[in-house]
Amino acid sequence: MIRIINFSRALSVAFVLVLLCLAGTGPVLAEDVHLYVTWKGLEPDKCASAWLIARFADKKAKFRFLEKGTLTAEGIPFDTPQAKFRATHFTTTFGAILREYKLNEPALAMLDRIIRDIELNRWEKPLTEEGRGIEAAIDGLRKVEGETVEALQKSFVLFDWLYAHFQP
Repeated sequence: MIRIINFSRALSVAFVLVLLCLAGTGPVLAEDVHLYVTWKGLEPDKCASAWLIARFADKKAKFRFLEKGTLTAEGIPFDTPQAKFRATHFTTTFGAILREYKLNEPALAMLDRIIRDIELNRWEKPLTEEGRGIEAAIDGLRKVEGETVEALQKSFVLFDWLYAHFQP
């Protein structure tokens, strides 16, 4: 009887793991709980999303870049096609994170509007004045610092400043 209970428990655990993998989340190992992974390529939505994660969603967040197209089971993916936190035709990665963590501050809403304007409003007249400046700043950062986690973290200063600027 004991063997049946242990087998039943193991089968239940295996079933849950299979469901998690099929759902696209995969099991997150304890040491990976604060690791966020994304593909190389500094751009405003990725930088703003990493800032939002680090400042509001997970203060212990660490980031790692992967080569474009790389799939990984480690960490929590963001701003990649299969990630829970990703851009679509209707939202940015930044917006997806805002909704997931129910972050409703006016300053964050303004940043969301700007990032959305940069990311999704490519062929129309810009809706915000700040969009072009942020895009230029991130482009310059990428050219000077390269596509590194350190450069990503340096972009956080820009978003700290903007967040402070938009505070009531």
